[in-house]
Amino acid sequence: MQKANIKDPPYNASGDGLKDETKIIQKAIDDMYLRGGGIVYLPAGRYYITSSLLIRDNVYLQGEGIDITVIDLKDNNQVIAFTTPKVEFKYFEQLEDIKKGDFSTHIKNDLSNGDFIVFKNRKRFTEEWDEGKVIRYYYMNGELFKIRVATKEQLIFTEGASLCLPYKSTRGVYGFKPTKNISISDLSIYRNGEEESGKGIEYNISILIQFCDEAVLKNIKSVNTNYAGIKINQSMSVNIDNFTSIGFSEKDGYLYGVLIADGAKHISLTNIFSSHNRHGIAGGNSGVAVPMHVFASKVFITQTTKDPDGKQTHSLDCHGATMDFTYVNCYVDNGMSISGIGHTVENLTSTSGHFFIYEG
Repeated sequence: MQKANIKDPPYNASGDGLKDETKIIQKAIDDMYLRGGGIVYLPAGRYYITSSLLIRDNVYLQGEGIDITVIDLKDNNQVIAFTTPKVEFKYFEQLEDIKKGDFSTHIKNDLSNGDFIVFKNRKRFTEEWDEGKVIRYYYMNGELFKIRVATKEQLIFTEGASLCLPYKSTRGVYGFKPTKNISISDLSIYRNGEEESGKGIEYNISILIQFCDEAVLKNIKSVNTNYAGIKINQSMSVNIDNFTSIGFSEKDGYLYGVLIADGAKHISLTNIFSSHNRHGIAGGNSGVAVPMHVFASKVFITQTTKDPDGKQTHSLDCHGATMDFTYVNCYVDNGMSISGIGHTVENLTSTSGHFFIYEG
């Protein structure tokens, strides 16, 4: 596999923690992408960056180890350290019902094999148990699919639908070409932290995996975020192993170790360590698509913080519009709040707090 060391020519990064090395690292990533992919190696050092680094298809960003290779944002608190790129949506019209278990649908489109498609729906995700009462207005059905075979009139998915998506209650359909096959490993991400991020809270994230097919995040430490150490959005097949998140301030009301959000599907988390976060792991969405099929094991959460109003939160949290989350072998300090469909919890130890079934 091709490998580029950013301290070697033509990049010549210093790793001294003083010089802004954003453009140098991004150039190395872009060059490797244009060469078909490979490893961008960040040897021991402290690399000061001032804007987000975009991770491209088939690029593996590899450090020398946690707290040996450090990405340092300093006072650039409202900057995402690493993110996959935004994508261009193509919009289509749903023509028929998609029933649970369906592997295909007839739809006029110009998508390709391997693309993603999202079906949004007005059908309430919680209607099986909410007794006709809206729990949260955005708890609606929606599902992300990967396309195995695309023709101009039909799409065949890589798996059967998990939800019922009637065409008469559609809220829209769009497809896109995801970033594919990326990796970040063996490094730490620091920022100085700020008491309140305000409108810039959505950028106070160490790693944002969005619109991505296959990502590996391994041996990573995130320090002083206000929103999330890792956020996963409209992505599939994300594997996280040995991740530590240390939050900073709960005043904005976020503070997640790992946030599994809209449309995330087939997510695996192992050896997750969270400290000073409202939720070490949280699942939820904003109304785009339901996060589902998540497996988390060997989770260790301490110093769970309170809400901004002083109310105690829970170390683990699954909102009402989540599906098939499995938690195994978890040790936490303040219980778990859980709602949704199809969750499994095995061998969870909590030193305080409650196991709280809520939102219906």
